[in-house]
Amino acid sequence: GLGHGPHASLAAQAALDTFAAAPFAPLGQVLDEAHTRLQTTRGAAVFALRMDDDGAAQMHYAGAGNVTGRIVSGVFDRSMVTQHGTVGVQVRKPEITSLDLPRHALALVHSDGIMSRWKPDDIVPLLRCDATLIAAALLWRQARGRDDATVLVVKQGGALA
Repeated sequence: GLGHGPHASLAAQAALDTFAAAPFAPLGQVLDEAHTRLQTTRGAAVFALRMDDDGAAQMHYAGAGNVTGRIVSGVFDRSMVTQHGTVGVQVRKPEITSLDLPRHALALVHSDGIMSRWKPDDIVPLLRCDATLIAAALLWRQARGRDDATVLVVKQGGALA
């Protein structure tokens, strides 16, 4: 949710409720529904991703707002760009992007409380570690210190923190 306090919490909860109501719906549909549900709130930055593991690892993502995604594997490093806007206030039609992933890659998604131009050197030595440790390391080393921060790490095979 945008900002801080109870109103930001209401927006964040509305976004979470949208995902919980249809966790396997197509990402475009989930984001459209989130935009509708968040119109009675101050809005939120949203990043939705789904990893497929059906032989050829692939990830699909979409979102809007001040949230950043990145794929890191040690030999593969790619930023995931989402559109400008605020879900619930003003966004264009969601653009779903797909990426093929190396088997050992992980996805990191974080809010703007984390520096946007961090180097993967801090993460690569931790690739085999638990997702919670990786999220904590990014938060510890790259937090801006003047804003709240959220970090999500998703490893293939379903581990997340």
